[in-house]
Amino acid sequence: MKRFILALFFFLIAGCSKSDEINIIYSSDMWGETSHCGCPGHPTGGLPRKSSFIKDVRNNLKGVYYFEIGDALFKPNSTTEQMSAESKKVDMFLNIFDKMKLDVFVPGEVDLNLGIEELKKRAVNRKFKVVLSNLVKKGTKQAVFDRTYIDSRYSKKICVFSLLSPDLFKANDYEVLEPVSVAKEILGEFSKSDCEFNILLSHLGYNGDIGFLKEMANSNLNLLIGSHDGGWMSAPRRDGNVITVYGYRRGQAVGHIGFVGGLNTKEMQDATKTIDNKDTLKRFEKELARLIEPAKGKNPEEFFKNDSSMLMRIKMIRERIDELKKDVNVEYKKGYYFNRVVAMDTEYEDDKEIEEMVRSVEGSAGR
Repeated sequence: MKRFILALFFFLIAGCSKSDEINIIYSSDMWGETSHCGCPGHPTGGLPRKSSFIKDVRNNLKGVYYFEIGDALFKPNSTTEQMSAESKKVDMFLNIFDKMKLDVFVPGEVDLNLGIEELKKRAVNRKFKVVLSNLVKKGTKQAVFDRTYIDSRYSKKICVFSLLSPDLFKANDYEVLEPVSVAKEILGEFSKSDCEFNILLSHLGYNGDIGFLKEMANSNLNLLIGSHDGGWMSAPRRDGNVITVYGYRRGQAVGHIGFVGGLNTKEMQDATKTIDNKDTLKRFEKELARLIEPAKGKNPEEFFKNDSSMLMRIKMIRERIDELKKDVNVEYKKGYYFNRVVAMDTEYEDDKEIEEMVRSVEGSAGR
């Protein structure tokens, strides 16, 4: 299984301890996909691989949360007949979410099309929370699902809410409230509750998020994780106090954003590139060691004197290592954050238990 340079994250900030660490795994827009895409030569995706990735993060890092941000259960535009035919698949998804220790599931419009009461019934007694802050019974302010998720198990008070675009879902008995108004109300409640880090799981879509941030960028919101459009961004975007990231469609990649040190996002620095460079440096150092290993401690220039291509390769790698060492010599005194969008490719082994759960519902091929 592929391992990433997780231990390096903590050497970027002086005096950092494990209690200073929050890591968020985020995923969205799976569109009912349970197995890899089947692409020739480089198949990506699949719940068994995602489970292996999540276990890897949990085994190596502390303060880990996992959020699913909508449109998970079906393909967009699925008919009532298609959703009914895949009834067992819905329960399988929810069972697997429990196995993967999901913290919050945000239903998107695709998931809500199953039927709100039906989804509520399927989600009863789950270990995760179903959170949708602005979906209410028509004519009331009574939230249909949980309105917020608040957790302090990792010594920091993390407060989460979610928003759905009113343009995406219409129903006779339910109403999607205007997002900015709901956000202001909830963030006010979070302030009174002494929340230390406020997160919006957004199903507004990219353009909806842009409009939302025009009004909310300088609020006490710290992190916006977007969904619905199926796009992604490798580098986080900052708008005022708010850091924004996106997942990726069909489960072919999973996001991981980490925060180390103080949780004031206005002061924290983006260490994504630095950590990528540290990872690259380790790979080049490993490659150099492999190349010069035949010299058995002798001078490589002398040992490979008759192999000009090898000498050139060694020289280029050494020059790159020297450049990277300069790039990674950074200290973040007020805390930092980093983001990775990790392809669920063949370098990740399938979690056998999850693979069997998929196979029991969909057969050996999956879908």
